[in-house]
Amino acid sequence: MGSSPHQTTSPPDSVKKAAKPGRQRSLNELGSNHASNWSYQDDQVLINARARGQGWSQIQKDHFQNKTANACRKRHERLVAKRRGTEWNQEMLEKLSTEYSRRREQIWQPLANAIGEKWQDVEKA
Repeated sequence: MGSSPHQTTSPPDSVKKAAKPGRQRSLNELGSNHASNWSYQDDQVLINARARGQGWSQIQKDHFQNKTANACRKRHERLVAKRRGTEWNQEMLEKLSTEYSRRREQIWQPLANAIGEKWQDVEKA
């Protein structure tokens, strides 16, 4: 009974790389709610700590003992991407400008009618 050529085994302990101190934590060390959801308040703490120049390990240690430094980094990346939204390039801006110029009276006229003003004056306001 030979072993399958595709079967993998774990390397012996002598070959395994040692984790950097503080990098690898067991689930017991992280607590039972290590994967807990991020609250709005958590997001604000994370954003503010990063804005002050704190590194991920320090943020985790100071504010989020139940999460990993990597979880903090990934959450921050998602928040920044979400806040950024679509990046507008020059072509998109030109298209927006052209379409706005074509439709500006249609956009402003109903509001101007409602308040008894000229649409051009409402647009300027």
